[in-house]
Amino acid sequence: MFMINLRKTLSDVHSILNQAIQNKELGVHVLRAEDIIGLKIQAYKNDHSRSLQDKADIQKLLQLPNLDLNLVKKYAELFQEWNEIVNLGNLKI
Repeated sequence: MFMINLRKTLSDVHSILNQAIQNKELGVHVLRAEDIIGLKIQAYKNDHSRSLQDKADIQKLLQLPNLDLNLVKKYAELFQEWNEIVNLGNLKI
C-alpha cells in the first residue's frame, strides 16, 4: 500500500472540494476533471485491484478539452505517477 502524509492528503482533499464547480442545471457542485484524475491516481495507488478501471477512466478524462495539465501533473507527482499519466494520455509534453 502506498502511504502518504495524512494531514497533507486531507488538506488536498479540502482544497479539491473548495474548487468544485456549481452545476446550475443539476443544482449540485461537481469536481473538475483534473481533481477526479488526482483522486483516481490516489485510489489505484492505494488499492491495486482498482488499477485497470481507474486507469481507463483517467485515459478517457485526459481526452477532455482545456484540461489543466499542470494540475494533473501536480497530483500525479504526489504519487510518482506522472510518466504513467503521460503514457495513458499519449501526452505530448
